[in-house]
Amino acid sequence: NPCAILGTFILEVGSSGPYKKVRVCAQAPDSGLCFGYFERYFYNFRKGRCEIFIYGGCLGNQNNFLTEKECLCILTKLPQPHIPPDSGLCFGYFERYFYNFRKGRCEIFIYGGCLGNQNNFLTEKECLQRYVCTLDPDPGPCECYSERYFYNFKKRRCEIFIYGCCNGNQNNFETEQECLRRCRFHYYEWSPESSSFPDPSLSIPPVMPRASRLYSPVTPRAAETILPRRGFLSDATASPTTC
Repeated sequence: NPCAILGTFILEVGSSGPYKKVRVCAQAPDSGLCFGYFERYFYNFRKGRCEIFIYGGCLGNQNNFLTEKECLCILTKLPQPHIPPDSGLCFGYFERYFYNFRKGRCEIFIYGGCLGNQNNFLTEKECLQRYVCTLDPDPGPCECYSERYFYNFKKRRCEIFIYGCCNGNQNNFETEQECLRRCRFHYYEWSPESSSFPDPSLSIPPVMPRASRLYSPVTPRAAETILPRRGFLSDATASPTTC
């Protein structure tokens, strides 16, 4: 079951890029070969959220869920720092923080006030607590020898690593106490059984959406019927992926 796998991608140590093997949940939505009209959910890997698409009723791929709740089950406790900041659909002007995965730090962006994705934080501290504590220890390119502590997200504890004294990332603390204070007691965890990620638009005054970006409904190919192509038959009520 691809949804049971932690994360939607594999980090390959030593590879040229961090997203060598993209998992099923990063697939583009596929309506299949039939002509039915069924609203389903798919996980939008680029935006980091679940969205509706029209499923034809047969075949397609596994990034296909009957309900938004089923789709959300692919969002594991591991955060998704690869998601770029999303200002949303509204015209507000709110300074927020997002985690810049390539630079390894939290930066400011302007949030419009509605929708967007989960890489959106009110304060730099909140952003750091969410992402920094999941980074692998990075000794940096220098050859100095300095004992530091990093937070081991998988084991939920602070451990020693050897720091080269330059560059690296922010999961790097001089003392175990500092490491625990930053990561152990504040790290936000999410599970499908609890709820979805917090809505970044909460506590923001209503803002008018951008009319040019409003959703326009898709015209059905055939309302609630299945007309298979190429001789394929399938049960349209069956979910291709069950989490």
